[in-house]
Amino acid sequence: MTTSLERRVGVSTHFLPSTYGETLDDAVKIVSDAGIECFELVPIGQAQIGYPYNYPNVGLWPRSLSEMDRKILKDLLSVFDLCTVHGPHLDLNIASYDLGIREESIKQNMECMKLAADLNIEIVTFHMGGKTWGYIGTLKR
Repeated sequence: MTTSLERRVGVSTHFLPSTYGETLDDAVKIVSDAGIECFELVPIGQAQIGYPYNYPNVGLWPRSLSEMDRKILKDLLSVFDLCTVHGPHLDLNIASYDLGIREESIKQNMECMKLAADLNIEIVTFHMGGKTWGYIGTLKR
């Protein structure tokens, strides 16, 4: 019998590289077959593992998913008691001084929120933005 805590320990696609061509479907099966009940989706390209060669994670790119893909993914993830979505966090900054970077960062975060809603996932992790390194602003008095 599992305890409440054990039921909330899970696996993130952030740490599931596509080393040998594994897909998200493969990852779900491997994790589910291992008896793990929680699963986190991380956008592809937001995680890479390996040295000296990096392998992208088995995540997904929300913009590339059709409505049918989202329904299939929802069914695929139904084997888990708890699923979460992790918003994009590499090379993005919702607080950037660069308007283009800020807008794209917000867009990608909103796409992850929409994906979570489409999958009936209630938990989405986001990282707040930070200062833009090297930017020197004027002091306002």
